[in-house]
Amino acid sequence: MKTSLSDIHTYVVGIQYENPFAENSSFFEIQRKVILTELAEEVAEYLINGNPSYPAFPPESNPVVWYAMNLDDQEDGDVLDILKKEIENCSSLNTAA
Repeated sequence: MKTSLSDIHTYVVGIQYENPFAENSSFFEIQRKVILTELAEEVAEYLINGNPSYPAFPPESNPVVWYAMNLDDQEDGDVLDILKKEIENCSSLNTAA
């Protein structure tokens, strides 16, 4: 099944960030039922601005997308590369505005 940017699917995204209170990196996971472009916008916000709620992390903690899966795709739900491309598109649109 090919993931379309305009179809609603259930996605899970893992974000890794440097935790100043732990020796190892920490993870933050979100699960959303949205279109991929909406997910990319939300994840881009986390990467740019950090996360003010639990688990809280500042943008200086170097957050990165660690994994992204389409849970509705039983064959191959990996959408990491597609999501990263959409995040880049969001970032470039924000800097152009």
